[in-house]
Amino acid sequence: MKTCLYVGSFDPITNSHLNIVLDLLKEKKVDFAYFLPVNSKKQTTSITNRINMLNLALKNNPKTKVLNILNYTDDGFFNYKILEKLNLNITHILMGSDLFLKFNSFLN
Repeated sequence: MKTCLYVGSFDPITNSHLNIVLDLLKEKKVDFAYFLPVNSKKQTTSITNRINMLNLALKNNPKTKVLNILNYTDDGFFNYKILEKLNLNITHILMGSDLFLKFNSFLN
């Protein structure tokens, strides 16, 4: 099974965020997609509210699930260790260019 982890602040979730994943699912590029909203230094909405917004936006799609970053880290920031803790057999990682540009600076 091809599983995508979509990491981002989703502050706020937009139709573009949704359409990217819905297109991947429709075109069978992935079979399931996890959304992982994370903290950023410039966020304006709480992580809890962003999780709630994602859950509302995805409530009718059984091939998606919203994860709570606070179940894996105290500060809500994404790092490589989170991937190990998720233990979800992720085959694809999807992220915005802002996070991608910092990806090589992550520990490990």
